[in-house]
Amino acid sequence: MKIRGNKKARLYLVGFLWYNGFNTVNNKKKQLSTGIISITSKGVGYVTIDGLEDDVLIEPQFLNTALHGDEVEVVLFPQAKGERPSGEIARILKRAKMQFVGAVDKRKGSAISFVVCDDKRMYVNIFIPPSESRKIKNNDKVLVRIKNWDDPKKNPEGEIIKVLGKKGDNDVEMESIILEKGFQMAFPPKIEEEAKMIAKRAKPIPEKDIAKRRDFRDIATFTIDPEDAKDFDDALSFRKISEDVFEIGVHIADVSHYVREGGALDKEALHRGVSI
Repeated sequence: MKIRGNKKARLYLVGFLWYNGFNTVNNKKKQLSTGIISITSKGVGYVTIDGLEDDVLIEPQFLNTALHGDEVEVVLFPQAKGERPSGEIARILKRAKMQFVGAVDKRKGSAISFVVCDDKRMYVNIFIPPSESRKIKNNDKVLVRIKNWDDPKKNPEGEIIKVLGKKGDNDVEMESIILEKGFQMAFPPKIEEEAKMIAKRAKPIPEKDIAKRRDFRDIATFTIDPEDAKDFDDALSFRKISEDVFEIGVHIADVSHYVREGGALDKEALHRGVSI
């Protein structure tokens, strides 16, 4: 059998064929190692495995649909002394992420589209079939979910979750960053409902709560948050103590006072971690 290509490619191919007996990965015969894969912007993977000093190198042709952050099983190739360990992805145990943000690449008059992901570690474009392509235009920023990707020789197939707007628009790009990092801008209905109930319960302020606090209602106290802020929790107070002594108070709202432990708001706050 004559093998064409550069020297490095020939060595990889010969080693791979020899190790696998001219077959695909045989999980029953080979010892598998488990780890988390990190993928570079060039589409090269590195799997961190307990017990190995160096991460295992996974060349692009051996990724077998693995994506950045996935938990994977790896078959190690024979390793010469002094060489970095390398191998092939045998199985995806757990996907880290299936939703991506990107820009639509749609040729004029074409019935299909591709989404070019903002995350450079997503090394392949997502195919959008004709039924989904009708919803989008070229250069739209979209949130897309991978529906199916079993064949590494083909692009993953996706469905459009949300059309964000045109690429380059400031608000669209801001939302793109938030969604790409896994946050949701909108709150679930049960969260909105619980927040409304808190507002109802908080009026009037119970006397037992007032007794635990210093009362600043008769002292000039005002928020320093801008008018368009999502929350008004930072404030200053000011009063004259004597002819040449003034008191400046710096205040922060005790938001957690209104959140019931284990409630929907408590769980949502834990999940988000920030006030996005």
